[in-house]
Amino acid sequence: MAESKLDLLQGTLDLMVLRTLAALGSLHGYGIARRIEQVSALRDASSR
Repeated sequence: MAESKLDLLQGTLDLMVLRTLAALGSLHGYGIARRIEQVSALRDASSR
């Protein structure tokens, strides 16, 4: 069971990175991380 949860988390991160690259084009790792932080903060704020 733990392995399947790890696979889910890894797949989620993969999807977030791919969506970021699709929206913004080529980025380095820091740029991807910053964009994911921005989107996460916006979603967190809108869910309150």
